Amino acid sequence: MDGTNYTLWEYPMRAYLEFKGYWLITIEGLPDLANRTTPFAYNPRVSRNKYYNLDDGAKGSIKQRLSNAIIEEIKDLSSTKEIWKHLEDKYNKARSAQVFGDIQKVYAFQIKGNQNPEAEIAKLALLFTCLKAQEAELSKFYQAMTLLNAGSMKWPHLVSIYLSQNEMKELDFDKIKVMFVADWHRTTTLGQPTPKINKISGVQQKKKDPNWKKGKGKDNAKSNSTTSPSPDPKPSSGRKF
Repeated sequence: MDGTNYTLWEYPMRAYLEFKGYWLITIEGLPDLANRTTPFAYNPRVSRNKYYNLDDGAKGSIKQRLSNAIIEEIKDLSSTKEIWKHLEDKYNKARSAQVFGDIQKVYAFQIKGNQNPEAEIAKLALLFTCLKAQEAELSKFYQAMTLLNAGSMKWPHLVSIYLSQNEMKELDFDKIKVMFVADWHRTTTLGQPTPKINKISGVQQKKKDPNWKKGKGKDNAKSNSTTSPSPDPKPSSGRKF
């Protein structure tokens, strides 16, 4: 994050902190338990260090995704909570130009090509998430309509059926996504080429067996040779008495 893209940076950063188990200490700070100086008589295994380790892990994760200028700016802040609050207060400003750019991407979104549409639909969902983070959230109805419009050129029959079976208040982005992806899998499976069957052609068989004739196998040739009459013996030149 360089200060101009906070709204794009904040959502994936928060998701990563949640995944690593750092989010609670980021928003709530070090608990009072971590600053206790009296012994932990009720549970000797509990250590203050684990909270400081969590805080250090969260700070390190955030700094890895900041520009050098901003890292220099927050170097005197001691806790993750202080760092997060400073970044939010200073840079969480919804910029109209950025919102406009995201809206344009939503308007122009189309599902093209013959690849699995799931990845493309995920990009559209991310745009909606970014707009929400910038306080420009689009309604569930508009999100569903946008996805239907994006797939109308590729799946006009599915869009028509879905709209005929669902009222406006029932339109659902996730269900439409499942419908498009399922149809792609169905048509891809049906469109698979049949497995090739290896056949020995007449030319190949003839090369292997010089006695082979089209329509007759080697065995037939052999049987014919055994049943064919033997040539007549040469007449004797002697006289019969």
